[in-house]
Amino acid sequence: MPKRVSQIIPALILVALIGFAAVAPVGAAPLGPDPFPGIRGADQREMIDSWESPWSAIGRINIAGFRQTSMCTGTLIAPDVVITAAHCLFNRITGNAHPVDRIHFVAGVRRDEYLANITVACIAVAQDYRFNRKPLLSETRSDMALLYLKEPISGIPSVPTVDVRGEVIATGPFFASVGYYRDRPFLPSIHRGCEIISEQDGIWLTNCNTNYGGSGGPALIEIDGEARVAAVVIGATEDKYSIAIPISSWPDLQTENACVNAPDRAAVGGQR
Repeated sequence: MPKRVSQIIPALILVALIGFAAVAPVGAAPLGPDPFPGIRGADQREMIDSWESPWSAIGRINIAGFRQTSMCTGTLIAPDVVITAAHCLFNRITGNAHPVDRIHFVAGVRRDEYLANITVACIAVAQDYRFNRKPLLSETRSDMALLYLKEPISGIPSVPTVDVRGEVIATGPFFASVGYYRDRPFLPSIHRGCEIISEQDGIWLTNCNTNYGGSGGPALIEIDGEARVAAVVIGATEDKYSIAIPISSWPDLQTENACVNAPDRAAVGGQR
């Protein structure tokens, strides 16, 4: 019987966030190869058609800057709401939040084409989230964010969230993990049939393959034949288990609305 990850990985392990290594100076040459942070054994990711549902709802979070650009992955969970990883919204050098008008959600990226490109109006993150470039595993539980778009996206079916816990976790479930990765930045890739290996304080350690740029990508589960976002992938451990933050970690996720209820939270982190 294989050991559980909780017996192998200490709770104080440092996490490799996978939204930032897609950062590159504007005009610089492509980043060279280095070890993938979230691939255990053979790479089981395969490319999928970004214009087919539900994959069309998954897109790139592009951060436009004067000296550098970066990307993560996000999922349209309502016509004007995208879920992603909170750390993607911060400058890894300064630790400051990116201005919202520099954050774009680009849905259905297919090489040099896409289905939609909408600027973010405001954002919401958990009140207790604080950016840390090298967080401990125990500090990643609130690494989740909602992006409210300046206008709704029509013609692309959104993928709702689902709170998966209890016995479902004990017996699986099997996920499809999707992302736009640095090694394949212009087409999404999927790892089908990956699963939770261990749960530590509400944080899921999974065997889903991931790589730089995959932060914010969804762990999808099928319910009644429809895809649902059960968790958000945010990083990888040193042993290359990927880390997913379940929807249950943010109980108020479905009722958050930074634009209406707390517009001054657009600076991120609940800091007023």
